[in-house]
Formats: sequence, C-alpha cells, structure tokens
Amino acid sequence: MAGAVRYHLERMLPELEDLEKTGLFTKVCTLDTACDHLRISFILKAEIKAIVKKRTALEYSIHRRIPLLSDYLKYIEYEINLENLRSLRSSKFKSSSKTTPNNDKISKLKKQALKNNNAVDSSIIRRIHALFNKSLKKFGGDVGLWKMYFKWAVDSGAGVKALGRSFGKAIQQHPRENTFWILAASYEYNTNHNIQTARILFLRGLRINPESQELWLEYYKLEILWAVKVYARRAILVGGKDKVRITGESVELPALNEEKDANNQLEELTKEVEESTENQNDDETLLRIPRIIFKNAIEAIPTFEFHLKFLSVLSSQSPLFAPLITEMYDSISKHFLTSPIVRSFLASKTLPSIPTNDYTKRTNFVANLKSCVHEFDKVFCDDTVVDKYKLLEEFEKFVDGWSLVSESAELRKYFSTLLAKVYSRSFANGDISPASLLNWSKLESSETLEILKLGTDKFPGNGMIWGELISLSFDNGSQQLSISEIESLAKSKIAGVDEKFNFWKRYFGRVLEKYGGSWSDFDGEAADDDAMETEENDPTCIPEIQRIFKSALSHTQLAHSTFSTVVIKNFLFFIIGTTPSNFLPILSEFISWYGRSQYVYSLATTLIMDLLKSKSTKNVQLITVTRKLFDLWVLSLGEKDEKDGRVFLKAIEFEMTFGGMYVGSGGELQRELDFYYKGRKWVDNEEEFLRQYEVIKMSV
Repeated sequence: MAGAVRYHLERMLPELEDLEKTGLFTKVCTLDTACDHLRISFILKAEIKAIVKKRTALEYSIHRRIPLLSDYLKYIEYEINLENLRSLRSSKFKSSSKTTPNNDKISKLKKQALKNNNAVDSSIIRRIHALFNKSLKKFGGDVGLWKMYFKWAVDSGAGVKALGRSFGKAIQQHPRENTFWILAASYEYNTNHNIQTARILFLRGLRINPESQELWLEYYKLEILWAVKVYARRAILVGGKDKVRITGESVELPALNEEKDANNQLEELTKEVEESTENQNDDETLLRIPRIIFKNAIEAIPTFEFHLKFLSVLSSQSPLFAPLITEMYDSISKHFLTSPIVRSFLASKTLPSIPTNDYTKRTNFVANLKSCVHEFDKVFCDDTVVDKYKLLEEFEKFVDGWSLVSESAELRKYFSTLLAKVYSRSFANGDISPASLLNWSKLESSETLEILKLGTDKFPGNGMIWGELISLSFDNGSQQLSISEIESLAKSKIAGVDEKFNFWKRYFGRVLEKYGGSWSDFDGEAADDDAMETEENDPTCIPEIQRIFKSALSHTQLAHSTFSTVVIKNFLFFIIGTTPSNFLPILSEFISWYGRSQYVYSLATTLIMDLLKSKSTKNVQLITVTRKLFDLWVLSLGEKDEKDGRVFLKAIEFEMTFGGMYVGSGGELQRELDFYYKGRKWVDNEEEFLRQYEVIKMSV
C-alpha cells in the first residue's frame, strides 16, 4: 500500500512545481526586497506542503485493504475545492497582471509561467476524473455515484468531451435507469452535435424501458428541437444540410441482454424513424418522426395525463407544430370521450388554462369565452359523459377561475348568471351533487332558503344541507319551520355517521356563535388563549347549550369516537370560557348523564392544561377546578380500569407545571408526592411508571 501511495505522490511533482512557478498558491502582492521574497517563498512552500500532506492522507485512505465509498468522496470533494481555488486565483492573477508593471524579474517569470500553465489547468481535472473512474470500478452499482460524476462533469464543463465511454459503462450496469439514457443522448446532441446517435440511444432506451414517460418525452423534445433547428436553417439556406462535427468521444454501447426481450412494436418504431430520417425536405416529412413517437408513446402509456405532458412540450413552440397539437387534441377526444375532466379540458381549450385579468382585456376573449360556453353546453347534453356531477364541478372551477381574476363587474355578473342557469338546469335533470347545490344556494342569496329546502327533499340524508338550513334559520326567523322543527326533521332523516357530524358541527357551532363562542375542530392548533380571560356571561345560555350538546351525542350514539371527542371539547371549552366558576358542577352533571367518567376527566384536564399552557397567566379558578378534577378522577378509579398510571402521571405533570401559579397554596409539592406514591402502588408496571415520571421531570 505504501509503495502505491508513494508512486502516486511522485507523479504529482511536475504539477506541484508548476504551481510553485506560477505562484497560484501564495498571497498576491508586489514585493521588491530580498527579505520579502523569502517570506513569499515560505508561504508558497507552506501551502504546497499542506496540499501534499492532505493528499498523502487521502491516498492512504483509498489504498487500504477495504476502501469505503466515503473515502473516495472525501478525496474527490477535496480536489474539487482545490480546483475551484486554483481557478479563482488564476483568473484574479491574470486580471491583476494586466495592470501591474513588469519591473520585477520574479513577476515576469510568473507571468511567463501562467502563459504556459496548460498542464496545471488540467492536472487537477484529470485527477478528479481518475478518482471518479477508480471509485466507479469498485462501486459501479451505486447509481448516485454515477449521477454525481456526470453532474460534476456537465456543470463544471471539465472533460465533458471524454464522457462517451463513461456513459456506455453506466448504461451497461444500469440499463433501467432513465437518467443515463437521457444524459448520454443529450451529450451526443449538444456536445457531439450528432442527432443520429442521440436517436439511436433513445430508441434503445425505449426498447428496454417502454413504459418510461420521461424517456418518451425527452426523445420527443429532442426531435422537436431538431425540427426547429432545421426549420430555422431553411429560412436562410433552402435545401442545405447540417454538417455533423463530432467534438468528443462517441457513446460506445454494446448490445445489452435486456434488448433481447424488447417489444417488437418498438422495433417497428426504430425502422419507421430510420426511414423518416432519409428525407426531411418539407414540413410534412419534418413532422413525421414526432408523429411516430407520439403515436407509439400513447399506445404504450394510454393516459390523459401523458397526453397533457406532450401538449406542454409544444405549448411554447412555433406555428410549425400546429398540426401536431390538433392531432393530440383529436387523440384525447378519441380515447377519453366519457371522462368529465377530459371533456371539460377540451371545452375550455380556446382559453388559457391559467386565467389572468390581462387576457380578459384582449379583443378575442369574448369570442373565445362564448366558444367555451357553447362547448360546455354540448357536453352537458351529451349522455355519454358518465359523471355529470364531476362535470358540473369542473364547470364551477372554470367559471370561478375567470370570475376571480376579472376586474370587470359586468363580466363577474355574467359569470354568476351563467352559473345560476347551469345549476338550475342540472338540478332539473338530476345532475347536481350536494356540494354543488350548496354552492348554488350561496350564489343566489334571494333564493337560498328555497334552494336549501329543495336540497333537503332531494338529499334528505345529507347533513351539510340540513346544517346550512338550520344555520339560516338563526338569521331568518320568519321562515315556515322553526329551529326545533328543523332539528327534529334532520335527526329523523340523517343516517350516516359523517353526515351526522356535518350537521351537528354546523348546528352546534352556530349556537356557540350565538352566545359569543366558536366551533373548533381541535386539529392540532392551539385553543384560543383569550378564552381564559373571558368574563362570565349570562348563565341563562347554559341550559340551551347543554340541551343541544346532549342531543348531538344522543343522536350520533358514538362513544369515544373522533366526533364525540370534538363535540365534548367544544362544550367544555365554551363552559370554561363562559362560566369558569360553574364549570365543575356542570361537568359533574354531564358525567352523571354521560356515564364515562374516565374518558371525560381525561378530556377535561387535557383541555384545561392546554389552555393554561397557551398563555402563562395566573388563573386561580381554573387551577382549583383542575385539581378537583384530578381528585375526582383518582377517586373514580376501579378494578376494571387500566393500571397504567396515566392519571397520576398527568396530575404530577400538572403540579410541576402549574402548581406554582396557584398563589398562596404552597401545597403543590405535597400533592405531587401524594400522586407519585399513589401511582406507584396503583400501577402494574412500576418500572415503566418510574421511567415516565423521570421523562416528565426532564421535560418540565
């Protein structure tokens, strides 16, 4: 190992001598005295000595018996940084030397050395290539290492022309990796200016990976770019031919085993492409290869999303490709005639997919908009569309998109009127969903009540519609049905769990708003910390809140579900914020009715602790109530309850966190110790209890 390291270090001597001559690894300054010259020489040799020392250590690491990939990566990283530093100093030295007088003999020698430093410029680059090649021989199965090598070579432009052989090796080891095929073809087209070899690489890659969207699209882009280039050339020299000037190594790729099992259909693609390249003297023949690629790609991957990706390639190209765009739209119409999303896309194709206010000011906007509306009308009347609900939703998105960006009040009014007519027609035809019906009710405020009533008749089991109807009754007391009557009807007709939740969420939330509260989904967001400072309101609202709260839980008949948890939390949160002094009696009454004390105690204490954490304020009432809750929770424990010590640990955490906020109590330490010893006696696994206790101590 030492001999190999010494051999490689000795080969660096010419490079190090050139670095010393050019003075790249020293401070840039002009000095005349002999003493200063000695100081520069010392600094220069010190830097070169550091390079040799670092390279020696790195050489030993990659020449050990079992080298690691990380060893090679460290060496490569060091050499790349060294090359960046050399390049930066070289450019600065050259720029400064133009303005510096040649009075010093030493500076003259350095300038002369810089003119002849081609070996220095390329020596570190060659070493980086050699390190990558050596590492790839040992770790060729690492796809990331190959990508790192190619990325460095392409980004830095260092030795890109010598990558042909490396691309071939990478593809041989990883024929299923699309990136290597694309990089190799890009290298042939952009560096070697060889369109034929680039085509062959794409075709061979597609034979092995026929379902790769990336390969199909990149090959299509290549042919589009080539067509643009030939088309532009014709504008200058009609009938001329491109001269292919290969400037680097060609990608050498022998036959692969994976190609033996290739699809015969793609063999036909190869033949068609070869025949089409023989004559490209007019626009029709120029577009033949892109047509062939698109046809075969869609046969291999027949999806609507894949069609859109091909369209995006041509979106910013010249009018030369208008026939290709038309053919793509025809293909979409042919293959996805029954899809509401596709039909909506085709109907709106005369307008941009992303609405903008600037486009609404164009002269052709009105004509294009009328064309889209006319096409949508035809689609709504087409019985082959399988999902009219979805079609209406797509039309809503189309109208809302353009209505939001428009600054014209008349245009927004037109969109509202248009959408209202479509809603009415869809309802009459039975093609409207509950969500669209709710949007319709919000669109026409004067007819909201009638639309919601129609909705309850058409969708009697939908909780959202019933919830909106009962919410409307809070603002409109003159309607035919009272709130209690709507509640009774809704409870008798709503069946599904989710629909019940939607109804009670809207209804209960509306009642809370009536008395100054609000509904919260408690989805991880902190509760409103202002609730702790809320003054006690009129307690006369509590009976109505309790009645609706109990009605919600009774109707759902769900215990310990996500829905019941959210409802109970909203109820408890409202009581805490409204009448904190009466919280404990109300909670006790609720527990006696609900009959699940452990569950409710846990919810109540957690909610109060979250409130106290949200704002570090001394709230004696809440702390007193929480202590009583923990005492009642401990007293309610029975033999059937799990002996995991959860209540004791939670009480200990409460006392550690908030006990000191209870002014004048002085008993938080004693309560903490009481819960600690009671918990140790209660639990089955004392060791786990003590572990969790220590975790709480550390966190608090």
